[in-house]
Amino acid sequence: MIARGETFRHTKATCLVAYGDYLNEPETVDKAVQYFRKALLHEPDNVHAHAGLASAFITKGLFTEALHHCLKAALPKPTLRSDLLLIVIFEFVGQEHKAKEILSRITTLFCDNDPPSALSRLAYTYFVFGFYDKAEFYSKQALRLAPERPKLHGNLAWLYVAQNRYKEAIEEMEIVRQLATDKSLREYAEKWLRRSKKLMVAKAKVASIKL
Repeated sequence: MIARGETFRHTKATCLVAYGDYLNEPETVDKAVQYFRKALLHEPDNVHAHAGLASAFITKGLFTEALHHCLKAALPKPTLRSDLLLIVIFEFVGQEHKAKEILSRITTLFCDNDPPSALSRLAYTYFVFGFYDKAEFYSKQALRLAPERPKLHGNLAWLYVAQNRYKEAIEEMEIVRQLATDKSLREYAEKWLRRSKKLMVAKAKVASIKL
């Protein structure tokens, strides 16, 4: 995915990468791979195409192929995306020490020496891939370091929603409401809570009718 605000030339390769990014979902990942590969035929060193392929191969569970393209995406220098993907790959192939080294680099280079921010970004990366256990693990690690940050609780709430764990999601969003000093964030949490509680009541009524 081409980063927001990044300058780039509109070439056939960048268009193909954009199509690949759009299709880079579990149901259409094979088509995404085709577009990324076509992009590389036009620009063999296109880092966005290599990053897209790395992401697609992680989705497919092909970690050797993912690592190959992720290392290409990190040239001439690592990016936040390539480093996050490398952590996922190294953890799945049992090279946790390398994953920890890269997490340390992310914290320093991309997150202003803020470990909770780095952990939160890693949690989101796992969330996008649907690896919810890993996403929850790193979300909670971030919260252990910075329990006073409402947005970290909000991230965990949405992770719970994705797994239909609404009671836990409501508990986390209630913490967001209590901690938020920003008026708009607090109002968002209050609105979210009202809707979610109504949904819980409706689900309970439907369940009682079925019984």
